[in-house]
Amino acid sequence: MKHLRAESIAFLALLTLSSSAHAAPSIAGGTPVLADDPIARTTVGLISVYPGEGEGKESYGLCTGSIIAKDFILTAAHCVEGAQKVALFFGTNMDAESTVRGAVAAEIHPGYVSSKMENDLALLQFQGDLPSGYQTIEFLPASTVLNQGDQVTIAGFGMTDLDKQEGSGLLRKVTEIVYGTNVREQNTIMFAHLPQTGACPGDSGGPALVSSGSGYSLLGVASYIFIPGEKPCGLASVYTDLRNESMSSYIQQAMDRMRKK
Repeated sequence: MKHLRAESIAFLALLTLSSSAHAAPSIAGGTPVLADDPIARTTVGLISVYPGEGEGKESYGLCTGSIIAKDFILTAAHCVEGAQKVALFFGTNMDAESTVRGAVAAEIHPGYVSSKMENDLALLQFQGDLPSGYQTIEFLPASTVLNQGDQVTIAGFGMTDLDKQEGSGLLRKVTEIVYGTNVREQNTIMFAHLPQTGACPGDSGGPALVSSGSGYSLLGVASYIFIPGEKPCGLASVYTDLRNESMSSYIQQAMDRMRKK
């Protein structure tokens, strides 16, 4: 488990999305998520701070995460790897007034392989109660079967166009379709991007969601874009599939372990 440097809320609020950023897979072709949408109540923006080139320099990376416990955010491992600090933004617009929490500890899945993007999961622990209106999201049951062509909802704070490098910082959502599972790596699910839509840089770590009653259940965590050269943000996106019981078991054990530190 990695302990992160605690920072004041005032400092965290100064982090801007215009800073040089590490690459990370907003939602192209999506619609803004309103404050009363269940997605808004379970999704947060992340800014990770990395050592920059030169003494005293820093660079920043934008990602997305899901609230899975009153003190934990689930995101992608590549959003956390190498970070010195991570700020959590509770609000649908990161450029507007948001409640900010600083992550105090992080754990990357022990099976994470960055070169292959395998087991691309990380947990961020934070202190302080959830802001008013926010809540945890439940995982989609492992027994749930999804077939090619089924619809899912993806959400994130990322860009809307990879070439133009614009649109990040606003929570958006869009409907995509299931292409297949374990297409490239084990415990992954791939979504084909409908025309002019898809996950983009900044959406990494964000949720893939399946409608459940009046809300949603968490299916997966955004990992990477497939064939990113295709506009606006690739042909497809690959998410870590949380339906595998080994994933949910690891997540629960990791939270229990981190709380004891």
